[in-house]
Amino acid sequence: MKLRKVSQRSLMLLLALMLGISMFAGCKKNTDGDSASTTGESAEASSESEEAPTDSGMVSDVPVTFTMFYQENSTYPYLEDWMIMEEIKKRTNVTLDLQLVPSSDFRDSRTIAIGAGEIPDIVAQTFDDEISTYLNTGLFLPISDYFDKLPVFTNLADRLGYNADLENLKDADGKLYVLPAYCNDEKFNAHGWLIRMDILEELGLEQPKTMEDVYELCKAYKNAYPDKPAPMTNRFFEDNILFKVAPAFNTAAGWGIGNTFFYDKEQDNFIFAPASEGYKQMLVWFNKMFSEGLLDQEFATLDSTVYENRAMDGDQFIMVDWIGNEIRYNRDGPTNSGNPNFNIQPIMPPKGPWGHWSGARVPMWDQSMCFSSKVKDYDTFDTFLKFIDWMYTDEAAELTTFGLEGETFEVLPDGRKEYIDLTHNYSTSHGILNNCLTFRKDPDYLYSNKTDYTMGLIKDMVKEGVFSPILPKIKLTEEERETESLYYGPVRDYVRAATLQFILGELSIENDWDEFVAQCNSIGVPELDELYNNRWKLQNNK
Repeated sequence: MKLRKVSQRSLMLLLALMLGISMFAGCKKNTDGDSASTTGESAEASSESEEAPTDSGMVSDVPVTFTMFYQENSTYPYLEDWMIMEEIKKRTNVTLDLQLVPSSDFRDSRTIAIGAGEIPDIVAQTFDDEISTYLNTGLFLPISDYFDKLPVFTNLADRLGYNADLENLKDADGKLYVLPAYCNDEKFNAHGWLIRMDILEELGLEQPKTMEDVYELCKAYKNAYPDKPAPMTNRFFEDNILFKVAPAFNTAAGWGIGNTFFYDKEQDNFIFAPASEGYKQMLVWFNKMFSEGLLDQEFATLDSTVYENRAMDGDQFIMVDWIGNEIRYNRDGPTNSGNPNFNIQPIMPPKGPWGHWSGARVPMWDQSMCFSSKVKDYDTFDTFLKFIDWMYTDEAAELTTFGLEGETFEVLPDGRKEYIDLTHNYSTSHGILNNCLTFRKDPDYLYSNKTDYTMGLIKDMVKEGVFSPILPKIKLTEEERETESLYYGPVRDYVRAATLQFILGELSIENDWDEFVAQCNSIGVPELDELYNNRWKLQNNK
């Protein structure tokens, strides 16, 4: 079985990324050039002041700097003068020294950093399964050991019902190595589906209820607009759209692939997701969409800025995107497209062939982060914990979600916060509502910046239980993790490459599926199956 084209693409990326080791020095943005680092003089000076709260209410009496591995989003590229950075510093006396990494390189750059044994104090946008195989390196802080020093966070977790999901994320040693970020007060994921409502009405069509409906709608659009780009597209490459569509086929893929094994509730065990019937049918659907020109031919490489321009120029019909972005699109779309009826809106996620929603499995947060174990050796470790805890306060939630009252948001007569200008991108201009810097979203955010239609849709999604709970976690011991490391990487990399090739038609479900499954088995799936399911039985005393 040949993986030539995808492998070349991956090789070129890897070669480029090998240069990225220097990125952690070269791409540093020191937001306070005069501040000492946590290992310098200010760290030593602050150690005495941490015994009691400061008179000012700040996290620290003296300037302190902590580093963050930061995923730079091309939709809101980092600016030195962002209000959010200055306000965090002013209110806490903490400067965040961001080490910027483009979103397209983030995963691989993070792996290189971990391999080099050098990670910043805070590693943003990192989930537990992305570091589980590296926990035996000692690089990561078991943050749950310090919950007694995170009273704001722990009270929040109690109040909002986070604890069951947090318990599930713990490692075999009973410790938690990640904290949630971009937290919600309700179980909801804004990662959704958008559609051109005006075109639906023009063609006399209804919103899609199933994945097959999506296919038929795209065919109707292509017949009506043969000169336009493919009807369906997405941002953030193949992992994004795979993550969204996979649950409709009762499987996991893309961002949600995890360790490649999927929990089967009926059998109460874990199955290798990429060899399942659901995964196979998902690939059939994707290949049909791609081969018939209904899925963007650049869906795996499309730049986010190009994607947004196409959306606002009126060149897209169905999009996998974030609910709320329709505000910006509808602001510029009528002018850019020359169509005064231009109207993009979110829709209820379509269901798959067995009745499963295409909404992703989510906890009550959208992101998570981890921490370097070296912070525990800082003189400013208590300050570090105070700062992390402060980022979950009501004050921090309001600041990092809405910004400053009178400048970026106002309080409505009903007491709800709302952005002053619903058409303005405050993430770009001020750095607020940022995947890396917003640890907790303000409770008013879910229904802010939304039309009555969208607010009603969100309530329906919550009521219908569109977003399923996260899957249970297999908690491997250190010895078991060493065994896993022999097989997991090769299996994951092969699956990612072959998945894309099946979609692109470089491999055929009809001719190459059995060989794909056999190849997966030859490089470690049976060993992982035995490892995971034996651990699952032991973990649950079976």
